[in-house]
Amino acid sequence: MGNPIIGVFADTMRCRQGSFGDVDRQYINAAYINAVAEAGAVPFIIPVSSNQEKNRKLIDLCDGLLFPGGEDIDPRYYGENPHPNLGEIRPEVDEFLFHSFLYALEQRKPALGICKGMQMMVVAMGGSLYQDIYSQRECETFLHCQSGRRSYRLHQVQIEKESRLFQILGTEQIATNSMHHQSVRTLGKGLRVSAQTEDGIIEAVESPDGRLIGVQWHPEEMVPDSESMKLLFLNLVKRASV
Repeated sequence: MGNPIIGVFADTMRCRQGSFGDVDRQYINAAYINAVAEAGAVPFIIPVSSNQEKNRKLIDLCDGLLFPGGEDIDPRYYGENPHPNLGEIRPEVDEFLFHSFLYALEQRKPALGICKGMQMMVVAMGGSLYQDIYSQRECETFLHCQSGRRSYRLHQVQIEKESRLFQILGTEQIATNSMHHQSVRTLGKGLRVSAQTEDGIIEAVESPDGRLIGVQWHPEEMVPDSESMKLLFLNLVKRASV
């Protein structure tokens, strides 16, 4: 079928445009686009929109989907009030991603979720999050929100040997970067844990059929120097090519 099309969901931001005031922008980090393209697919940016009919038409054009990282998820999606340590949320983006994922699930589109993208998968399937792991978990919690170089490998992740993720990466342990203060608390229906850190943070989830795979870290930032991280994007392209 040639090079599959991978839809990558955009985010929004407001920027200062010199002396001309603020301007609203939609964007996606270049690292996602580069990782998808290097894996042999055609990246296709899906802009944030409240028009679900148009969003569904754009998703229909795609063979696979990438749900990227971003800001915190509004806790109303899993029935909670905001915690004092909840970070910035963007309601229009959450609504866009939530309904887009549900439609993608209905259409059986293969997908890769990264950081917030994985969390949205969990929430859309009925799971919940720690709004802030440092204040809501009772056990010891390592540093999970690194500063400095985004490709730096902060900690080790233990991978379940019976998981699809193990089949992709071929190892039971891998060093990853980490840029989050929210994490999965309870799993959504139809998902299972495929990796976690030593302090018990869920680092990867998947559906038993392998159609949905989510990771808490940012593999796109490590792709230039990591053959292992490239495998995640190659696998998405492979799943989208079937």
